Amino acid sequence: MHAFRAAVPFNDFETQAFPTPVSGVEPAHQAAPTPAPPPPSAVGDANTPTVDRLAQQYKCFREGLGCYTGQPMSIFPDPAVRPIHLKARPVPFAIEAGVGAELDRMVAAGILEPTNKSAWAMPIVVAKKAGAGIRICGDYKSTVNKAVLPETYHMPTIDEAFAKSAPAHTLSKIDLVKAYKQTPICDMTSKLCTIKTHQGLYKFKRLPFGINVAAIRFERLVSCRCSQISMQNHLNMSDVG
Repeated sequence: MHAFRAAVPFNDFETQAFPTPVSGVEPAHQAAPTPAPPPPSAVGDANTPTVDRLAQQYKCFREGLGCYTGQPMSIFPDPAVRPIHLKARPVPFAIEAGVGAELDRMVAAGILEPTNKSAWAMPIVVAKKAGAGIRICGDYKSTVNKAVLPETYHMPTIDEAFAKSAPAHTLSKIDLVKAYKQTPICDMTSKLCTIKTHQGLYKFKRLPFGINVAAIRFERLVSCRCSQISMQNHLNMSDVG
């Protein structure tokens, strides 16, 4: 297997001139000159799928948070379960400013949207990321996960992916930054995923962490989209979200 790499035209080496052997000297004693390296234009031309050219051609490789352009994801609760609205938990003073800044950033990025009322509401869980930064999640085990019915979907293991990909010649890896946050959800699901903070109510506009069917739904979505590209594609996902 190999990854994408620049291809050097073979004609560049065919046109190299080699001197005629000197009379009386064995050809083996005369070193042949080293072929000159290919010109810069030979790398990254129209026939070479370089990373830079792909990044310019496709929006999904550009900076910033992406967004799936298909139908928003829908997650509906069991109608027999009454809405649950819990109060906000106090935020430690040491990280209150950081939590507020992260909420504002998520609103600016289109992940959250302030709202005045909601039948569903859950407190937030704040976790520090490795290095720096704060991650804000909803405590869905206390609300939504009690109402959303579990689903099943077979997630291929890495061993299954390797076995099915044995005949392949190219191995590709795509790292989705904040993968869940690139998946929009419908308005009903957005109200279901409302969080209650020290700054008020916010409803998620993208798929949040913590919902019991989130991983299954995301795996199914990506598998469905990739299956339309080629029957020879085999997908394995890990560390999503």
